[in-house]
Amino acid sequence: MRHLAIMILMSACGSKDASPPGQPPASAFALSLSPPTASPAAAPPAAPAPAAASACRAAAERLGQLSHDMTKVDGVTAECEQNRWPEKLPPCIARAADKDDIQACAKLAFEDGKVEFQPQRVVDVTAGNVTEQDPPMFTQNGDVIAFRANGQRCGMIGMYSGPAYATFLICGGSVLAGPLTTDAEVQEAFQIVANAGVAEINGMAQQEQQAFDIAKSVRDRWPTGGGTTRVYDRASGRPLYDTY
Repeated sequence: MRHLAIMILMSACGSKDASPPGQPPASAFALSLSPPTASPAAAPPAAPAPAAASACRAAAERLGQLSHDMTKVDGVTAECEQNRWPEKLPPCIARAADKDDIQACAKLAFEDGKVEFQPQRVVDVTAGNVTEQDPPMFTQNGDVIAFRANGQRCGMIGMYSGPAYATFLICGGSVLAGPLTTDAEVQEAFQIVANAGVAEINGMAQQEQQAFDIAKSVRDRWPTGGGTTRVYDRASGRPLYDTY
């Protein structure tokens, strides 16, 4: 499965093979030239300070160098300037050594501390059809894989901030991990969700809640947890979890 959007990380930057069965498309977690496929209303209303024109040009040129395709530099520069990419993002891209660095730079687009989210497509992990969605999960603004852990409503959500895409793991209104922007981070988060789903299904079958400590699973991988970012439901203004 591949991300349906046109990647800023052009094919020469390192194309991805299909993801392993049961895994989300790894290439979905990168910067994209296309706008979010959800409605414009799904995008967070507040944005970080816009980047300077010269910074946009430098970032576009670096992307062109990494992709061995300089023909898109003008278009990427215009995209950056017109859509007001977050101020810290282009300088980070301009310094990037490779695709992994660019994915890490995407975290800078979520530095505001408070992020508003509007679910657009919610799939329950117990339905067993997460990997059958079209387009694949986490290729659109507002994607959610909903599940329960430790008796709490939880979700793995995906959203855009400018051109950057990130996922978050949220339970009981708290961000356990995120923003996650690299392939490795998202794959590991997806595995945690899959484990929670198995525990939830087993618990329903046995009429009891199976023990699955999602907080410990996250701490084992990300000791600092969700950092300072908080995600709120746009409709209610409350910490995100009621929407599940």
